[in-house]
Amino acid sequence: MRIIILAFTMLVTACTSQIIGTDEHIESYIGSNIADAQKLYLTPHSQAVSFWESRTFAWVETQTPLENGETQHAFKNPYRDCTINWVADQNGMIIAGSHSGEMCSP
Repeated sequence: MRIIILAFTMLVTACTSQIIGTDEHIESYIGSNIADAQKLYLTPHSQAVSFWESRTFAWVETQTPLENGETQHAFKNPYRDCTINWVADQNGMIIAGSHSGEMCSP
């Protein structure tokens, strides 16, 4: 029983750390140019699928103009339930960020 409790505690801690890491990652881009985020997310990279297999992909970006002249940039992972959103001002500077989805990680 103690092993089960320990394993559960480790799992909860790992999940919580991942969420905090994603928030910190998003916050680190506030004040940067949106081109920096685009370079990171739109450049194809490799992700492990299993011990022997990986896939190469880039995130998919959707831009939505807002009424105040700002633009929301949504980056969607094509293989996981994760979308990272940044709002950039008219000069392309990131002023806000958020994420949604069960599987977000930087």
